[in-house]
Amino acid sequence: MKKILFSALIISIFSCKSTTEEPIPNEYLNLPANPFDYSSTNLPSNLLAELKIRDNTPSDNQISNHTATLGRVLFYDKNLSINNTISCASCHKQTLSFSDTTQFSQGFEGKLTSKHTMRLINIRFFEQKTMFWDNRAASLEHQATQPISNSIEMGLSLKSAIAKISKLPYYPTLFKNAFGNETIDSIRITKALAQFVRSIVTTNSKYDLVKAGKDKYTASEARGDSLFFNIPVQNGIFCNNCHTAPAFFPVNNVISRNSKLNAQFKTVESELGNFKFGTLRNTGNMLRFLHDGSYRTLDDLFSGDVLFHSIPAKQDRQDLINFIKTLDDPSLATEVKFSNPFKK
Repeated sequence: MKKILFSALIISIFSCKSTTEEPIPNEYLNLPANPFDYSSTNLPSNLLAELKIRDNTPSDNQISNHTATLGRVLFYDKNLSINNTISCASCHKQTLSFSDTTQFSQGFEGKLTSKHTMRLINIRFFEQKTMFWDNRAASLEHQATQPISNSIEMGLSLKSAIAKISKLPYYPTLFKNAFGNETIDSIRITKALAQFVRSIVTTNSKYDLVKAGKDKYTASEARGDSLFFNIPVQNGIFCNNCHTAPAFFPVNNVISRNSKLNAQFKTVESELGNFKFGTLRNTGNMLRFLHDGSYRTLDDLFSGDVLFHSIPAKQDRQDLINFIKTLDDPSLATEVKFSNPFKK
């Protein structure tokens, strides 16, 4: 009996040791003693059912607070570029809904990307999972580390990135808290980055409050709502056909056919001008629109001749824009758990 109790005590001691959280070196990072809550999305009850069926989170990479915290640090760490000048956040800026200020983003040597930086909000609810404007990545996990090894963006092979961050004093503890031990590998980096990006969710806009019965539209916003959701025979524009509420992503693997846009989707001629849709949430602070960043404002876009986006009547354009602005959640720009964790 004594042997059994002694064995149980030993097992208990080692079990406790393996799950104990270790403090993260605070000379480099501003991180709370207890991690922020990334795993709870707290979706409004009126959106819960619709968004849950669109959730692209894989069963083997469910969001945990410690792993998303690691992902946040990786996302903002310029050490993941070959010359320590670029991080994921250099192009995906929190204040711009994780997009960029410029038409094309600068990489580690000042060279420009070929596409405008896509926003990262609510990526979790892009039902078809694929990433990049041309859908070339099968999932967020496939996409997460590609910018690191991209020859224009960050320029560092994954092997070199692993060797580099393994020497940094704050990562062993972060990886141990996230995965149970200090091993650093590409799979863990991928999972952590994907978890952090998936946690960037906003469902607290005026639109959400209106639909929950907690706010009211202005007259112009209400007209814009009708234009957005009604079909043409009901005097609408039916934007919802592609930018489908409540995520305002397409519900199937639709890629827009914009024949006036000259960048190439694939080498197949029939697919020239085809691009993935971005969400319409939090477009109010955007400085560029579409895959090539060729339009500076929504009014410019709706006044142009891009297929399915041309709206001749000025009042219709203004009402629709006012409605789209109700999809903004300004708090996202200052939410601490999504901000740069590094001390200046």
